[in-house]
Amino acid sequence: MDRQCGAADWNPVYYNRADAGGIGFERGPKGSNAVGQYAPPLAAQYADPATTPERLLLWFHHVPWTYQMKSGRTLWDELVLHYARGVDEVGAMNATWARMKPHVDPERFQITADFLHIQEQDAQIWRDASIAYFQSLSALRCRPASRAVAYARLLQGVESAIRAGLTRQDGSPVPQRLNRGRAIAAGGRPHLPSAYVPARGLLHQTERRC
Repeated sequence: MDRQCGAADWNPVYYNRADAGGIGFERGPKGSNAVGQYAPPLAAQYADPATTPERLLLWFHHVPWTYQMKSGRTLWDELVLHYARGVDEVGAMNATWARMKPHVDPERFQITADFLHIQEQDAQIWRDASIAYFQSLSALRCRPASRAVAYARLLQGVESAIRAGLTRQDGSPVPQRLNRGRAIAAGGRPHLPSAYVPARGLLHQTERRC
């Protein structure tokens, strides 16, 4: 990051500590030793990446992108799949809601369908921006199924979508009342993910602004 935000923990990269060598905040004996605050049995468990629960791995340790996970996949591949699952889950919500159409009044159905479509678009943007950011550090290739894009290309696509206005899946514009809550950062640019906190699952994301 070229721009600093004052205190160290105000900076987006403070918690993920992602770099060319790996990702995660080293809180074990080789780092801040925050594990020493835990009861001895837990401190011993969390001090070793091999015995740390995977959902807490990046909270307690900085590990290589190629670190082997229990699934047999690398950490990098698991991270990519983590973001892809988020998009898939919203797609499943859309499919479930579509099956409800015969049982819901038309206006209520369409409003909810529009919101779900917006949510799916946002999930795709979050996935692609997040993967592209981490890829810029890891220099690792994504599997074709991840469809990660270059960050510059992503920005161009998002800005084009904003200029054109949001659309439904059938190409018709989303009503302005549904567009009202979609905040655009100062200068007309969307606020894309800038901070990634390893916690609650493989990664838990938060956004920080200077």
